[in-house]
Amino acid sequence: MTNFSHKKVAVLGFGLEGESVVKFLLNQDVEVHVFDEKTETEFDMGKIDSYKNAGVKFTFHTIPDLSSFDIIIRSPGVSLMKYEIETASAKGILVTSSTKIFLDLCPCPIIGVTGTNGKTTFTYLLESIAGKMGWKAGVIGTINYRIPSEKPGETETLPAKNTTPNVLEIQKIL
Repeated sequence: MTNFSHKKVAVLGFGLEGESVVKFLLNQDVEVHVFDEKTETEFDMGKIDSYKNAGVKFTFHTIPDLSSFDIIIRSPGVSLMKYEIETASAKGILVTSSTKIFLDLCPCPIIGVTGTNGKTTFTYLLESIAGKMGWKAGVIGTINYRIPSEKPGETETLPAKNTTPNVLEIQKIL
């Protein structure tokens, strides 16, 4: 999904990923509705008010029928098995995630490395192999972010702010 223009979008969950999606959508000429099963008082009211002033609509403590939406963006903590999501999906409404949107919009190939041990070592090896092949490669890891410089063969290293940066941060890095 790469075209959000003039769509009515439901964002399910307003944690880190949900908020990142809302920030992204505010620049996409869409109608944004956020639904979260928490109560409004569990959030930073200043933040909620600033998004409301930008046109975002919020509904707390429930997720209603979603059949009036064009796109549903689900945060990882919201189960795909929720009745409202299954019903909307059965009606042909696109159910996606911020990760899928990022992958659709990313201008380059991505390799994700998961596991318990050896991820940093493995990603540095992949970066080195890619460099030897003449490819520009970067590493977004828990220790730092290694980004190819404009100068051939050079890398800019930035300290990692979080264990896992949110989708908007990754997009900026790339």
